[in-house]
Amino acid sequence: MSDNNIKENETIEEVNVDNEVAISNKDNLIKKSFQSKKFKSGAYSTLVTIVAIIIVIMANLFADELDLKFDLSSEKIFTLSDQTKEILSNLKDDVTIYQIVTSGNEDVSCMEVINKYSTQSGKINIIQKDPVVYPTFTDKYLGTGETITENSFIVECGNRYKVVLYKDMFVQEINMSTYEYEVTEIDIEGRITQAIMYVTSKNLPVMYEIGGHGEVALSEKVTGLISKENVELKQLNLMTGGSIIPEEAKSLIINAPMRDYTTEEVDAIIKYLESGGKILLLTTYTNNDMTNFNSLLEYLGVKLVDGVVIEGNSSYYLPDSQAYLVPKIEVHEITTPIKSSGLGIIVPLSKGIEILDSKRETVDIISLLDTSSEAYSKVDSTSSTIEKADEDILGPFNLAVAIKETYGENEARVVILGSSMILQDELLTYSSAGNSDLFLNSVSWLNDQESSISIRTRSVKNELLSLTGADVNLWSIITILVIPVIFLITGIVVWLRRRKK
Repeated sequence: MSDNNIKENETIEEVNVDNEVAISNKDNLIKKSFQSKKFKSGAYSTLVTIVAIIIVIMANLFADELDLKFDLSSEKIFTLSDQTKEILSNLKDDVTIYQIVTSGNEDVSCMEVINKYSTQSGKINIIQKDPVVYPTFTDKYLGTGETITENSFIVECGNRYKVVLYKDMFVQEINMSTYEYEVTEIDIEGRITQAIMYVTSKNLPVMYEIGGHGEVALSEKVTGLISKENVELKQLNLMTGGSIIPEEAKSLIINAPMRDYTTEEVDAIIKYLESGGKILLLTTYTNNDMTNFNSLLEYLGVKLVDGVVIEGNSSYYLPDSQAYLVPKIEVHEITTPIKSSGLGIIVPLSKGIEILDSKRETVDIISLLDTSSEAYSKVDSTSSTIEKADEDILGPFNLAVAIKETYGENEARVVILGSSMILQDELLTYSSAGNSDLFLNSVSWLNDQESSISIRTRSVKNELLSLTGADVNLWSIITILVIPVIFLITGIVVWLRRRKK
């Protein structure tokens, strides 16, 4: 072999050795890179990220499958109340809820609430009817000249049905800043649940509104609340009607009469009570002689205190309004849902209600609302000051009472409210006050519909913070005195420490 070939082979061998060394070094570098802290940290982060992504995907699939959603709205708009759940759990008949809406135009709020009904009870069947696909479907449910708008519902059970219009599920008020209407309350659950109760009830109660004595006419808001409770409201004038109360009258409502009743009318009401009658009675201040009407109250075991109640304890009235009372709420079927929800009740210009020691032993009277012991009744209505005078009557006072009396197999029930102004529209729609709950719960209790108590509208409007007079005083002291003193003391401490250094 020539020298050139030998050298060439040696060169090739050297190159191969160098390549092997290079490859070996590269392998070592790769191995070391996989063993480095940087790689391990990056790999761990990547693995954690992949696992997290898988968990999120699985959680979403699991939530979608089981319809797991959380209602984070302050008013729990998309959560069914305990009352609705109880009603659904006791359903014996199948109920169909038809949603009248064009496909793709479903209202999200309505769908979120309605779907909870079928989830809660197997007796509820929800069916969507597209008016384009089924143009004549609603014909059998409509009256003359009526139309069923998009996103309205028809609740049906057997031969009974009730139409729940979309507009009735959303309360609108005019915004005085923009002069435009805006949604302030949502009443989807209330309307649908009451419709279910309507179609599954055998007989609906009838309430008669007594007139003819200067009574305050019930507002459209109040009559709407009564209708919502599946109670039919009718008018009755005992004077022109021969002092006869119809047998169908499940209950009566007497709203602040300004003129006295006749003895015949009082006798008719007492006879009605003895047969198991129910009465919601609201009072008001009047200078007129009410001898016969007061005799009816005495028969019930109570009397009205002279004057108008003024509260002396700032924890029990609105700021700068000692006649606008925020009373203590006592325990009763009517008030317990209000008390547990943390709501207050505003009672303007109220009469005090005194329970008589001479009442019959068979009469059971429970106070619903009380003043503090610092309250007094202002006897002189023409006085220019609300300061307590010598002739004023010391409290405490009952501002609302519930009365029961049993006559054989019949049980009479009466709710007396010390002020008809409890039913002012602005108080009924005030979400921080339980006035509408007090009224609705009273109507339900009188008409033996306790299961529907406190299914209330959910407010979506911005409310001003509601404070009593005591709250205003407390926060004034905190903001004007306590907080500045804390800052001052903190500053002095910091200055002294720095000075010592």
